[in-house]
Amino acid sequence: MASTYALLVGLGGCLLAGFLNAVFFRPKRIVRETAADGEGRRKAMDAIEAEIGPLGDPSELPTAVQEELRTLGLYDDLLAQHRRRSTEAEERS
Repeated sequence: MASTYALLVGLGGCLLAGFLNAVFFRPKRIVRETAADGEGRRKAMDAIEAEIGPLGDPSELPTAVQEELRTLGLYDDLLAQHRRRSTEAEERS
């Protein structure tokens, strides 16, 4: 019987400690999510291409990967990036 009461007192102590920590120690950071705009994605893709090279044509990817990219909203951005790189390469030639 004593071990049962010890377990209940321990659980109550844990709950009390969690509550007091939540009250006295507020978070130091506030995270805010913002929608990514096309310019931010273009800059990110430019940085990736600078590091690893051209990303390639997304229409050459398997169908399942294309569907996943469409679901994430990245397919059109990747296609625009590929077309932009292709026209830049043609202009240099």
